[in-house]
Amino acid sequence: MATQKDLQAHKLEPAAPSGGFLTSVFQLKELIGAVVVIGGAIAWIGGYFATRQQLSEFKCFATTSLIAQQESFRAKQAEQDIQRLTRQLDQLFEKKNKKILDSSDGAELRRLELDIKNIERVMVTAQTEAAAAEKKLKFQNCNGD
Repeated sequence: MATQKDLQAHKLEPAAPSGGFLTSVFQLKELIGAVVVIGGAIAWIGGYFATRQQLSEFKCFATTSLIAQQESFRAKQAEQDIQRLTRQLDQLFEKKNKKILDSSDGAELRRLELDIKNIERVMVTAQTEAAAAEKKLKFQNCNGD
């Protein structure tokens, strides 16, 4: 019979469990541990970083937001241009009423009226596009874009 001293001298290792499956699992414990750690790391990375779909949605929201701001600015700029041209047109009408128009003022009058109509079209288009972009943002409609 082995004494305590004999056991300490030999420093016996725990025996591997008997049985086919358990023996192979016990022998591969480091490999299994490494696979579990790597699998966990891959799952964490997949959850941490944005997916292509998330990036696509972010790009859509950012682009749509920029379009809404740009078109809103364009509509305000067009409105200011219309006000400026209307003041010029009013000055020409005052000259016309006072009968002090010269030959170039008639052409200028027609040009201002045409410019105002063109800028009004630009303003309506910009307002429509800004409203569409704002609606898309409001309803978070960037899925699949």
